[in-house]
Amino acid sequence: GGGGEGGDSGGDSSDSGDSGDAPLDVTFITQASSDRLWMLPYICDRWGGLMVVAALLPVPANPLPPQDVPSLPWPLSLGFNGSAPRCAASLLELAAPPNPSHPTGAYPINWMRNQAIACARTSHYLIADIDFWPSVELLPVLRRQLPAWGLKEKALVVPAFQRSGHGCRAKSGGACREALGRGLLKVPSTFGELVACAKERQCSVFDSEYNSAGQASTNVNAWRGLALGAKMPIRCISSSRYEPFVVLRKGNETPRFDERFYGYGKNKVQLIVHLRLAGYAFEVLGKAFLVHFPHPVSSSKQAWLHSSAHAAMDRLFRQFEAEMATKYENVKPATPLCH
Repeated sequence: GGGGEGGDSGGDSSDSGDSGDAPLDVTFITQASSDRLWMLPYICDRWGGLMVVAALLPVPANPLPPQDVPSLPWPLSLGFNGSAPRCAASLLELAAPPNPSHPTGAYPINWMRNQAIACARTSHYLIADIDFWPSVELLPVLRRQLPAWGLKEKALVVPAFQRSGHGCRAKSGGACREALGRGLLKVPSTFGELVACAKERQCSVFDSEYNSAGQASTNVNAWRGLALGAKMPIRCISSSRYEPFVVLRKGNETPRFDERFYGYGKNKVQLIVHLRLAGYAFEVLGKAFLVHFPHPVSSSKQAWLHSSAHAAMDRLFRQFEAEMATKYENVKPATPLCH
């Protein structure tokens, strides 16, 4: 592992290098609390490429169950159930610097994401949370997009779905993991499996019950008809609450996450707003996807929903929107808000 220090108290941080000399490839960028690191072998098995995982210290000495990974040398070359290594994951063990704009104990999610992005050594990166598992088609399809990407300011959207928890979400924190281990819960890894899961009403668009605006502009109904690797431009974004997972080119000018945001509120939305106002064109990638693994709402999320920090992030988001509107007032959005 590697220690991490420093970071901005606000704004978006960037590292020194552009992606010009980097290998043409995509790094899976994620962040995790230690109780979710057990998901890594499953993600590795599906992703099959490079990953950077940011985790706050202390990271447990053996965060993954022994039956999955007998030992944990980092960078991690992970095979699954004794198979040949499928991916190479680097774990960033981070100690968050004091941030005067964050309350004590706040989860510095956007600072962690930026630290992980800075460690990517490829031309492009995919931003996802660790409980979103990629389809096996995703990386091969993404790699085929890269030669023609060039310097275009583009955000490539990977549609996000969720797997029903079969009731395990209402049980103990590890109930869904246990159901997965016993073969009672399967997470789609191919487009065909996703279609079958949706027909059985066990898979749906992520968070469509509680925050339909969060993924609506991806237009999954139209996406289903796309060929593998085809791209569908998003003509306009229906809500400023749109928060897809996107692939971006790594470059000095590519907006990073605003590190003033912490915890659960608006931390992904703000990047999408920034990209939209900065003139990025949004496109949806055909047939490849991410699926959310079901788990109970964490105690920290429950506390967050009833805290003053929730309201503070909402206020910050309104301030951020105003800042970005001023910064990019002379930029014509390639993918504007719908009117």
